[in-house]
Amino acid sequence: MFCLSCGTSNDSLDRFCANCGASRVALQTVSSGGGTMAQPLPAGNSAPDIASLGRRIIAVILDFIVVWSLISVIVVLVPPRMLEDSFSLKGPAALIPIGLCTLGLLYYVLLEALFGATPGKGIAGIQVRRRDDEDCNFRASLIRNLLRVVDALVVYLVGFLVAVFSESRQRIGDLVAGTIVVRRPATAFVRVMLVLALFGLAGSGFVACQVIPRR
Repeated sequence: MFCLSCGTSNDSLDRFCANCGASRVALQTVSSGGGTMAQPLPAGNSAPDIASLGRRIIAVILDFIVVWSLISVIVVLVPPRMLEDSFSLKGPAALIPIGLCTLGLLYYVLLEALFGATPGKGIAGIQVRRRDDEDCNFRASLIRNLLRVVDALVVYLVGFLVAVFSESRQRIGDLVAGTIVVRRPATAFVRVMLVLALFGLAGSGFVACQVIPRR
């Protein structure tokens, strides 16, 4: 099947164009006397509302605050001597930085796989979906977040530029994982709770940063 908007060839079962995200009217071949004819079928759901880069940037900043706060609180709980060994990559304590990086990765992977959004995305009113507008699964979430390392180069400039020139605003991680980020506002109650949780974590992280230098 070919997209009516951009002409890209797509699988006949896809509800949305893999290139531009537009909804399509599928054509089904049916019998008509001695020949065949093309009969239009309704496309089903409307095209997904692709999230703006502004909302995604807000989500990135908010999620950074959450991850930074969690890591700061954990670092306070680590004995000072072990923390010094971890920075010098000596002994078992060298695993601490690896564990903290893994925590940051799991934060994104699990929340996007389970709920389609992290707290930052929930507040910004956006959600990660697969390109066919189905729920984001664990595999897709893992791929898009592992490639966050590439997208985040030069303070996320690489991912930003790729998304700017992508019709569906997909960064490298999205292009490889086959995911898109759409506008999908949470309920007012959920967003308020997320904001309160964010303030609580940010406060805890700030206090932790004041304690660390004094140890």
